[in-house]
Amino acid sequence: MKSMTCRYPVMVPVILIAALVLTIIGPAFADTTVKNQNVVISPITDSVGSVNINVGKAEDIAVGTQGVVMRDGKQIANYKVESVNWGYSRVTISGLKDGMVIKAGDSAPITQGPPPTTKKKKSNSALWTAVGIVAAVALILILSHNGSSSSSSNNTITLTAKKTSDGTGNVNAVITATVKDGNGQAVPDGTTITFATNGGTINPASTWTVSGVATSNLAYTSGGPSSAVVTVKCLDKTATINVSFTNSMTLSASPAQIQIQNSGPGTTTSTITATCVDANNNPWTAGGQVTFNTNIGTINGSPATINANGIATVTLTSTQPGKTVVTGTWSNNTATANVTITDGPPTNLSVSSSTNTLECDGNSIATITATVKDAGGNPVTDGTVVDFSVVPDGNGGGNGTITNPEATTVNGTCSVPLVSHDSSNNKSKAGTATIKVQVLAAKQPSTVPPPTTDLTNSTTQIQFIPADVSAITLTASQSNVRGLDKAGNTVTITALVTSGNTFVPDGTAVTFTSNYGAIAGSNANVSTTHNGIATATLTTKAEGGNGIVNVTATSGSYSTTANGLVIFSGPPVLANCSANMSQNTLKSLGGQATVTVVAKDINNNNVADGMNVTLNAGGGGTNTSGSTTLGQATLNLATSTNNLVPTPTGSYTATVSIEPSGANVQIALPFTVTN
Repeated sequence: MKSMTCRYPVMVPVILIAALVLTIIGPAFADTTVKNQNVVISPITDSVGSVNINVGKAEDIAVGTQGVVMRDGKQIANYKVESVNWGYSRVTISGLKDGMVIKAGDSAPITQGPPPTTKKKKSNSALWTAVGIVAAVALILILSHNGSSSSSSNNTITLTAKKTSDGTGNVNAVITATVKDGNGQAVPDGTTITFATNGGTINPASTWTVSGVATSNLAYTSGGPSSAVVTVKCLDKTATINVSFTNSMTLSASPAQIQIQNSGPGTTTSTITATCVDANNNPWTAGGQVTFNTNIGTINGSPATINANGIATVTLTSTQPGKTVVTGTWSNNTATANVTITDGPPTNLSVSSSTNTLECDGNSIATITATVKDAGGNPVTDGTVVDFSVVPDGNGGGNGTITNPEATTVNGTCSVPLVSHDSSNNKSKAGTATIKVQVLAAKQPSTVPPPTTDLTNSTTQIQFIPADVSAITLTASQSNVRGLDKAGNTVTITALVTSGNTFVPDGTAVTFTSNYGAIAGSNANVSTTHNGIATATLTTKAEGGNGIVNVTATSGSYSTTANGLVIFSGPPVLANCSANMSQNTLKSLGGQATVTVVAKDINNNNVADGMNVTLNAGGGGTNTSGSTTLGQATLNLATSTNNLVPTPTGSYTATVSIEPSGANVQIALPFTVTN
């Protein structure tokens, strides 16, 4: 009590002199002092998302005012006032801590007023100046005499919040206020301090400091606002702290890369895990459900129930490749996880060429295309590496060059050019080039599923032909074959290919085409020469028409067509058939007549060779038969040669029958037998 008694005589003159000094110099500070309100980040925004504080012109806020943004007692950013309105001011944010986002309700205490915009006028009264100086000196002397006195205008309040929760959305936060005087010392025990909140319940609302510290408990029940601003007042100071009550959720995918379904060996399912925590980052234990959605693929098991560990899981599958974003929604929380969906590993490799032949001119180009698919027949992932190479034949022929031997797929295919020159730009030799295409596991980038075993395809061959073919002569194994109404009959087509007076080199490619039927060489419609000869098979297709078959053979730039090389004929038609006897009167002994038969089809073309023709003499001679050649058949009608049994005399009718499969064509020939 003695120390308290000694303090008062000093405090009285201090207060009086301070009042005098403030009376004199107060106006000088009036224009630069900013009211320290309960400042928070305002919910007011605009179309461009500006950040505002909840004070403005009415609270004497001016452009240039500076402050800090606080959350849970910790500074997360700085700000500066850029424009002032009634009720709010727009600020710019700087120094935002990593991972933090400014939210409405965050505490935003002002730390510095704006710089003076004008200089204050000096007092014209020397008296006031002198009094001010004397008063200031006296104040300094008095304060130095009692150095233990605190400066209330420099008091500070530091706030912290320590949260606990029960995992169901209920949160408790212990708010601790540390109050110090201007000398950095704890304010006297028993100093009154008050707590208030705009969310939840604060208890106690008023208490006293002990060693400069006072605490109060903030209680929050699930269903209220997402955060609260706690305001603490002590002596002449006010401080605020923002306390978040918000639960949160994160999403993860394992694995983050899968294959589409039915795409061969590999993982085709990703497990999506939602981890739900309360405001204190503890597992959410109150249950509930998380709803999942995806832009690609199918979510299996949504909505998913949150278990006792705060976890909810679903699975993702897809029948199409791409980059998917899985979204989870729970209790006003939204989180995402990314999954890359690829095609399966390469399983099938096929090769094609834009042409089956190339001239050995050094400039001709064939486009070689590789098609790569997974086990489900889907195009493999873009960027799959494919290697191309040329294998010449045993004689060194077909020694072309693939100018870009490595390519990558787009939509499962890639193409490279094959040029008819060797690696030294010399013209290729005539012969057969085998195209070798490979998909090698060791060459695939990390973003592409590799094949389980290396793939190789060497089935495509291209014939390199000399550029100076001078003649092609076409012949057929038979000129006429039944084909208008009958499929499957064949004719062999032969091409003799020469260069000047010599045969072209063995292996020279010849391409065959025809206007009727189907023509095929040793490889599709291409054959290669041996001793200058290449052959193909022409097969009937029972397609009707006039039956005149034109065959074309091409080797290099040289081409020839044999019009009417083969006739596809139909069955004989009576109107186009005829039969004639060399004589109509025969002796009963040793008489003979020649019967000539002409057989033509509906187009008046000769019927096929080998068609059966019979002659029934009707009792006036010997029956006989034959077959057609070039549409004709010659038969012999003869009477008896036995003197004891001559052919009876009289009038007879011989019948000629042309017998294809189906109805016969019959022609009657009357004749007479005499003695």
